[in-house]
Parts: sequence; C-alpha cells; structure tokens
Amino acid sequence: MEKDNITALQAQLLSSRPMNFVFSVIVIGSLPLIYLIVYETGGIKYVFSHTMYIPIIFAGIFWGFKGGAFIGIIGGLMLGPIMPIDTITGEKQQLINWIYRTIYFFIVGGTVGTFSDFLKEYIKKIHYISTHNSETGLYNMVSLNLDKVVSDFLEKKTKINVLSISWNNIDEIINNFGIRICVSVIKELNERMIKIFNEKFIFIHSDISKFYALIECDQPKLCLNQIEHLISEPFIINNIPFYAEFTVGLAEYDKSDSDLNPFQKANM
Repeated sequence: MEKDNITALQAQLLSSRPMNFVFSVIVIGSLPLIYLIVYETGGIKYVFSHTMYIPIIFAGIFWGFKGGAFIGIIGGLMLGPIMPIDTITGEKQQLINWIYRTIYFFIVGGTVGTFSDFLKEYIKKIHYISTHNSETGLYNMVSLNLDKVVSDFLEKKTKINVLSISWNNIDEIINNFGIRICVSVIKELNERMIKIFNEKFIFIHSDISKFYALIECDQPKLCLNQIEHLISEPFIINNIPFYAEFTVGLAEYDKSDSDLNPFQKANM
C-alpha cells in the first residue's frame, strides 16, 4: 500500500504526461520549421538563425542536460552543412563555422539543462524532507493524502483501520543508548509490519514516540492480536535485545468523520 500512496509531487508529474507529450511535439516540430524560416529568409548570415535558441533552451528546461545538449546538437546540424550562408548566391558555410555553432548550441542547451536538473533534484529533496521523518525515512503526517488512501481502499471494498502506537519508554532508551538505537527499533517495527500486512498498510511516523498506520483489515481483532504479538517481542539491534513498551489502539475508519477523527479514535 505504501507504493500506492502517491505523493502530491508524484501525482503532479503523472498528470503532466499529456502536457509533456505536447511539449515534445512542439519542440521537435519547431526544428524543421526554424530551418525553413532561416532558409526562406536568405540563409544563415541573417539574424533569424538565432531563433534556434528557443527550442534548445526549452529542451534544457524540461528535459535537463541530456535533452538540452541533444537538441543543441540537432539544431547545430540543421543550421550546419545543409544551410548555405546565402540562399541567393548558394555560398556554403566553412566547416569551422557550423561546427563552432553546433558546439555553442550544445553548451547553451547543456548549461540550461544542468541548472534545470539541479533545481528539480533540489525540489525533490525539499519535498522529501517535508513529507518524511528525517531520521527513519518514514512518512509523516504532512505526506498523508487521506482522501487518496481512502479511495484506494474503497475501490478494493476493504475495511480501513487506523492503528495508533505510542512508545512509552522511548525516553529511557534514548537516555541510556542514544537516538540511533531508537531509529533502528522503529525501522525494525516497520519491517515487522510489512511481514504481516505486506503492502496493505501505510506506516506514519507522527513524532518521536508516536506512530500511526492505515491498515487494510477485515478482522480488526485478529489484526490487533498480530500487532500486539509483534511489538511484544524484543528488538535485536547489534545482537542486543531491546524491549520497547508500546500502547496500541485500533479504530475502524468512518468515511463520515473528519480527517483527524480516525486518529483521535485510535488514541482512545
């Protein structure tokens, strides 16, 4: 289920695929159009050849370094050996002339693409930081698109249960063994949940000692017993057993409730 929890950024990227296709057609289609404009206006010696920068820059913005550099090379070749300096006289370009232009187009497209790639990665990093716990890498409450998750469950006609887990003795473990041990315990807890519920749950790290999970479960009592069993066993970290004390609660999700009510009910 975690894999199906499409984040806002991912959903935006998926929804923009038709736009990307249209943009690709426009950029690629503009190359022969610009060639015709340059040819019909008299050849490479006139200013119209600079129009080629438009698809090169846009390719770098949307397709990154590879796209910008590739369109730069294609643009350079199209305005290269097959494009005369003057269409009236038929004077051909010197080899160094169009090769230099192609290299320059490549540099422009690649530079714009490099900055675009950097910006995209930075945005992804900021988004990840805002939607995941920095220590455990698990989702936080900000990342939870409850409406999306509920709709996924309802499509499968399965019951949604909200699990609340409070770690009671986390301060004691932190004081005695450090925060890294706690992080390892949390990751192990997530792995145990995966073994029981496979992908039919979403694990949420709300704060340092509080966790929630949305679970696909038709038999809540059986699920609760399974959860209580997995948290009662010691967590083996670096061959040392650690006993974590948890308090759990389970409540069935009611679609008529507000977003916070299911979590409040699970805490009771």
